[in-house]
Amino acid sequence: MRSLLCLCLCLAGPALALDDDRPDDRPEIALLLDDLASRVKKSNRDDPRENDAVKVISSLAEQWERSGDGDRDDIVRGLDRVFLAKRRASKDGSRTTGIFIAAARALGNTGDDGAKKLLRWIGNKKHQDDVDLQRELVLALGRTRSDRAVDALEDLLKEDIPEVLGAAATAIGELATKDLKVRKRLFESLLKSMESNQENARSQDSTAQALWSALRGPGQKTLASLSGSNQNGVESWRRWWNKNKRGSWE
Repeated sequence: MRSLLCLCLCLAGPALALDDDRPDDRPEIALLLDDLASRVKKSNRDDPRENDAVKVISSLAEQWERSGDGDRDDIVRGLDRVFLAKRRASKDGSRTTGIFIAAARALGNTGDDGAKKLLRWIGNKKHQDDVDLQRELVLALGRTRSDRAVDALEDLLKEDIPEVLGAAATAIGELATKDLKVRKRLFESLLKSMESNQENARSQDSTAQALWSALRGPGQKTLASLSGSNQNGVESWRRWWNKNKRGSWE
C-alpha cells in the first residue's frame, strides 16, 4: 500500500508543480495589455478591420491558459475593456465588430471569470443592437461552462431574436457536463421553448417562423447532449421526457 501511495504521489507531483509554477506578473503580458488598451482608445480609421488589435487579443487568449492567477485576472479585465471601445457605424448602418467578437470568443475560454464579464454585455444597451456580437457573447458564455451561465441561458430561451435564441440553445449544450439535476432543469426549459416556438410557427407570422427555424436544429442537438438519448422531433422528445424525467440518465 505504501509503495502504491508513493507511486501516486510521484505521478501527481509534476502536474501539481506545473500548476504552481505557472508564470505570473510577466512584463510581456503587461505590454500586450497596454498595446490593446491604446488600440481600444483610438478610432479604427487607420485599420478599419482592426486586424492588429485582433492579433493582440489572440495573443492574450493564448497566454491565459499558461498564466498564473495574477496575469489571468489582468487578461480578463483587459478583454472586458475592449467592449468600451467607441466605434461609429458605417454609412449603411453596419459596424465593424472584429475586436468585440474576438474579445467575446477569448472570454469564452476563461471559465467563471470570463462568464462574469460576458454577462455584463449580453443585452447591454451599448451593444444590444449588434446581433452578430450578441450571438457570439451567448455562445461564449456557454463555453465557459460556468454555473453563472445556467440561469442566464435559461432566460435567453425566451428571446425574440432568432440568432440569439438559436445561440442560447447551442450554448446550453455546452453544459452537458453539469450534474443531473441541472441538466434535467435545462432540458425541460429547452423542450418547453421548442414546443412553444413550434406551435407559434404554425401561424403565418414570419417572426415566429424565423424563431422556430433558428431553434429547431440547435435545440434537437442540445436535447440529445443533455440526455444522452436520440429522439426525432419535439413530440418524441416530450414522450421521452415524460417517461424518463424521474430516472437516471447516466
